[in-house]
Amino acid sequence: MEEGISGLTMKRKELQLNQRKSKCKTWAQERVDGSLGYRDMRQLRTKLIEKLSANLAKDFDLNIHNVREHLKTHMPSFEFEYPYPDTEVDVAKALLSYLDGEDPFKRKPGKRTVKQQVHYAALFAWLATDNLSATAILFSKDISSFKRDMGTFAEDIDVRLNENKDDNMTSYQRKMTYFSELRNVGGNTAIMERAKQYFIAYMDMHHIEQWEEWIKSNKRS
Repeated sequence: MEEGISGLTMKRKELQLNQRKSKCKTWAQERVDGSLGYRDMRQLRTKLIEKLSANLAKDFDLNIHNVREHLKTHMPSFEFEYPYPDTEVDVAKALLSYLDGEDPFKRKPGKRTVKQQVHYAALFAWLATDNLSATAILFSKDISSFKRDMGTFAEDIDVRLNENKDDNMTSYQRKMTYFSELRNVGGNTAIMERAKQYFIAYMDMHHIEQWEEWIKSNKRS
């Protein structure tokens, strides 16, 4: 018996939830679709007519019934159509996005962030296979460009250089030096775990073969 009551309660709550969602979706869709809003203020009109009728009849010594009927004839209906304000439209768009299972307030990663994620993925591919050529090809780079980009990446993530390195190096020499030091992050568990996750995401996004198979087939013995 208790299970039956509990089941009915759950169904009632689920029905109420679906009704709320439906109302929210209808409210939001009307604003996004460009429909006009409708405001019914006829009750205010009625109160205004009563107030004005009494005051005008008293001030000008008129018949209150005649004044009331005259106002009813000539006063607007107090029903209005209006475009929804921009703020309401923006809120409606966010609500529809949320109802569709998205996060309307999630910040999209900028170009720099996306590029860094790709570099993390490339780092994992390179260190896991020790195959520079295959990794460069996977990420659509020639070896020289790949080393230069990864050298910049190494500098961005604060890979430490040997204290004996020459501070008067050219920009290219500096990038190559950073690249050569990049191998040292292989022992950093946190960086490598992050790099692995970005590598898996990269392979999935580009519909490339299973990431484990790619590592296995390109790993130098």
